[in-house]
Amino acid sequence: MKKKIFVLLLSLLAVLSFAACDGAATTIDDNDKEKETATGYTVTFVTDEFVTVTVYKTQNLTENGEETSVAYSRDGTSGELLSDGTGQVNFVLSFTEGYELDGIVIDGAYKNLKGSADTETENGYRITKIESDLSVTVTSKEKEAEEDLTQGYKVTFVTDEFVTVTVYKTQNLTENGEETSVAYSRDGATGALALTDGQVNFVLSFAEGYALDGISVEGSYKNLKYPAETGSNNAYRITKVAGELTVTISCKEKEESEITTETQGAFQSSYNGNNYELSVNAEYGEFSSEIKSGALYLTAKTGATLSFTGTYAGGLVITAGEDYDLNLDLNGVTLIATDDIPALYIVSANNAEISAKSGTENFVYDYRNETDALSSAVYCVCDLTLKGKGSLTVVAENNNGIHTKDDLTVKNLTLSVICTDNALKGNDSVTITSGTLTLVSENGDGIKTSNSKIKYNDDGSVKKIQGTVTVSGGTVDIYSASDGIDASYDAVISGGTLNIYTTTTYAGNKVSAAVSNSDKYYYLRYSSTDYNYSVYFYNSSTGDSTWVNHHDFDKVSSSGMGGGRPGPQSSSATYYFSVPVPEGNYTSMIIYAYTPSQTQGSDTEYLAKSDVIAINSSRDTVVLSSITASSKKINTSGWTTYTGDATVSSKGIKSDNEILISGGTVTIKSYDDGIHSNNDVVLGDEGDLTDDYYGKGNITITGGTITVTTKDDGIHADQDLTVSGTAVINVLTSYEGLEGNRIYIDGGKITAYATDDAMNAAECTGKYSPLVSMTAGYVDLAVGSGDTDTLDCNGNVNISGGTLILKNAQTRGTSMTGGTIDIDGTLKITGGNVVSVGCWCSETSMSSQKSSTSATLSQGDYVIKDGSGNIVAEFNLSSSYKGYRIYCYGYSSVSLYKGTSLIA
Repeated sequence: MKKKIFVLLLSLLAVLSFAACDGAATTIDDNDKEKETATGYTVTFVTDEFVTVTVYKTQNLTENGEETSVAYSRDGTSGELLSDGTGQVNFVLSFTEGYELDGIVIDGAYKNLKGSADTETENGYRITKIESDLSVTVTSKEKEAEEDLTQGYKVTFVTDEFVTVTVYKTQNLTENGEETSVAYSRDGATGALALTDGQVNFVLSFAEGYALDGISVEGSYKNLKYPAETGSNNAYRITKVAGELTVTISCKEKEESEITTETQGAFQSSYNGNNYELSVNAEYGEFSSEIKSGALYLTAKTGATLSFTGTYAGGLVITAGEDYDLNLDLNGVTLIATDDIPALYIVSANNAEISAKSGTENFVYDYRNETDALSSAVYCVCDLTLKGKGSLTVVAENNNGIHTKDDLTVKNLTLSVICTDNALKGNDSVTITSGTLTLVSENGDGIKTSNSKIKYNDDGSVKKIQGTVTVSGGTVDIYSASDGIDASYDAVISGGTLNIYTTTTYAGNKVSAAVSNSDKYYYLRYSSTDYNYSVYFYNSSTGDSTWVNHHDFDKVSSSGMGGGRPGPQSSSATYYFSVPVPEGNYTSMIIYAYTPSQTQGSDTEYLAKSDVIAINSSRDTVVLSSITASSKKINTSGWTTYTGDATVSSKGIKSDNEILISGGTVTIKSYDDGIHSNNDVVLGDEGDLTDDYYGKGNITITGGTITVTTKDDGIHADQDLTVSGTAVINVLTSYEGLEGNRIYIDGGKITAYATDDAMNAAECTGKYSPLVSMTAGYVDLAVGSGDTDTLDCNGNVNISGGTLILKNAQTRGTSMTGGTIDIDGTLKITGGNVVSVGCWCSETSMSSQKSSTSATLSQGDYVIKDGSGNIVAEFNLSSSYKGYRIYCYGYSSVSLYKGTSLIA
């Protein structure tokens, strides 16, 4: 018995010894339990107290999980331990209530950490292709309050297999990105969900050998910003999300040219015997290049910022694609157009931005002949923004300066444009927010828009109104032969300094002269071009004198201005011979005519001369009625005003709908109306007659300081002219000061001088009975002598507040043909103060506290006081007037003082 037991023990030891020598996978511990011998790589989990790790031997994360801090690399299907670099670890994290994952950091060699999207298990993860022992640190954090996703619009990404989308909550594209196919609109700074002005920021990652083919967005939003604007490659931003979106992203295999990215280049050109080089660098994105017929063609890819230095002659053509934004940085650039192509031509882009970099001077020259196609030194087919702390000068000898078919914006830029046609033209709009601008047009408008269509959202609300010119800041100087501002819809002025000088004589004259002196010519009007002219200017008091020869002449059609305006009315052609105004204080002049063979400027050898003519400061044209060689006599018929061709508009600010001025400083010197709004121009889509409508023709001024000097109307509204608030208006000289169908004064301070009517409420092309209504404010109106009306209304005048000063230089005491107030309807005063100085008309029936038809009020300051000595109203007279009439509503008696001296 003992022998059998001993043999059995020997046999058992032999078996155990053989198993140990043969590398068997099992052993017996003290509890007789079978265990694996670990031959996979060890993966150690380090966690905080709020997270536990459950490890699974296979990718099936639902069975036989072990809560542990140590795992081993295994085959994902069989669970077999592996240390050949193909093993993986599958695990699920569990968090204490109120906590969630903060981050997972892995030290060691492996391929990928895959999350729930791949494991298809909440909080399930997989570490693949483990090549060494690993240390996995898992940290947790307190859960943030769950977001109410209904407070943001859902954005769904649809992609192919070659691209992934990483979404960021804010514009910071470096932290906490989430690889996902769904995002929600958020505030770009805080990341809070947003239904108003929300955005989505995301980065695209492409499989090797693939690149972006295109991005399309379905739904309501403002812009899709590309890497050039987000500041990071493959980073994009959808702005002002207004509803749920679907974003489809497609890829393409890279072409050879795309794999070898072109990010810089140097391009040679020559002009007038000079050789030039232009350097181009892509700060973001890439570009391709080609030179055709002397023009340089650049194609910017996937959005780009291109930086330019140097000179190129022959035209620069840039294409970015309608889905991409384009940024052009000018770092000391000169571009020259010499043939068919503009100096700078942007063929396509979503938005384009040109930036003159700080401290640099940049020039664009268009030396081409006049052209109908691409007729601008800078021509752009999309929205264009001009900006920068440097300077940009654009000179176009025969065409427009800067023209975009969409919206044009200028900000923070020193910009000079000197051109033959329109200086700045944006078909849809022009907006100036800041900067220093000098705009000179020899034949066209300073700023112009052409479209007037209203675009609507799906819900019927207005999305965009085309045709508006907006100035909200900066300093803008405009010198133009036609209109200073010509808005096909509204003109909106809310800030900045705006100086406008218009004259029909810039055409054919030197730009430098136009800039230096806007009112630089007197004119000699005659019916033929047989003679040359000189004018002898002198001042008999000082003895100063000078000779000036005429510059050239303008031929004007016979239609004139009509409507009683000064100007040629005969059936024959009329010629205006321009005479540059000499510097100095000259009071008189003599006109000399010469045959072509005679020398101008001679007072001994001439064909004929005029009598002494006193210079008229308010007129600019002397009418020559006849020139007789036998008597050497030039007969004249007095002074008038140069009106130019009736088909040419030369207004300061013109709008085909409304003009709205709420701030800023506006100074206008114009040959046509200073400020003018139309209500007889058809607006709408030119290609769709069903949406045609007429403009309103209103002018509303609530603030700012406006100074107007003009040969025609100071401020003219076809429909309603409204002045209120803090507006300050000074019409220094005009034919008619303020004119409209209905005029409403509810505040502000107005002074106006006119040679006809200082304020006129007329039929115009308005829809209503003429009306003047004054409820508040201070209005000081003055006219010269003759058949003039200080306030002329073809309807009713209602005054319920404010102070109205009326001055008429006639000396007849009373008149039924002209005077301080000429009304076809009724005059009703229920408040305020009315002071008539000079010739009376309709106000003879007005109750008055003080009146006289014979007393003379001399030049000086006057005050009106009540019985207690309180000042009721004040006014100033710059010359003497005969007669006065005073009515201050609500006072039993008032007294009139000049300074401290009682007048009445």
